[in-house]
Amino acid sequence: MSPFYGLSVIRIFPFDREEKRVSRAGKYKQTARETANQIPQEPRMKQYKVVQTFPVPLQDLLRAREDRYKYLDRFPELKNVELLEERKEGNKVYQKRKVKLAESLPKVLATLLSDPSLLEDSVFDISTNTHEFTIAPPGNDSIVTIKGFSVYKEIGPGESERSYDVKVNSGVFLMGSVIETVIEEIHRHSLEKDKNSISEFLKKGD
Repeated sequence: MSPFYGLSVIRIFPFDREEKRVSRAGKYKQTARETANQIPQEPRMKQYKVVQTFPVPLQDLLRAREDRYKYLDRFPELKNVELLEERKEGNKVYQKRKVKLAESLPKVLATLLSDPSLLEDSVFDISTNTHEFTIAPPGNDSIVTIKGFSVYKEIGPGESERSYDVKVNSGVFLMGSVIETVIEEIHRHSLEKDKNSISEFLKKGD
């Protein structure tokens, strides 16, 4: 019997146990990674709410919302909005509008859009005074998509309100969060301009 037999046994088994421990640890890490990959990831998006009030009855607000488009010479800020389609089915009014962004398009989007505009598909339910809309670049909603739901309601004698719940999502790799932030700022500014336009129309009493 070799005089090194005992040492050989002592040496072999610790290494064997260590290899098993490493093997198990690696297996556990792999299992953890697989489990994490199987967990559905919450999509990244911007969400915000906008509430606007008007010192007029609800019916006056609803009338001004549409009628001001008849007077584009007095409301030049509306000229970048073109009504492409409109149809009514029961209590719902379906519209498709094109919003031109050439003058206000941020550089982060200018390089991504061949057509500097957005298409808005919307449905207004006149029985509930609710407005659901989707806005995205023509044929390329992966760059950015805005989805919103607004409610028009009376909040008191001679006072009304419209509120927006909006989600902005961009699928552009590495730039998505930047684009979402830029679009949120543009959309908020657009809603404020829209409010001012309605208020101006109401003041003139058309």
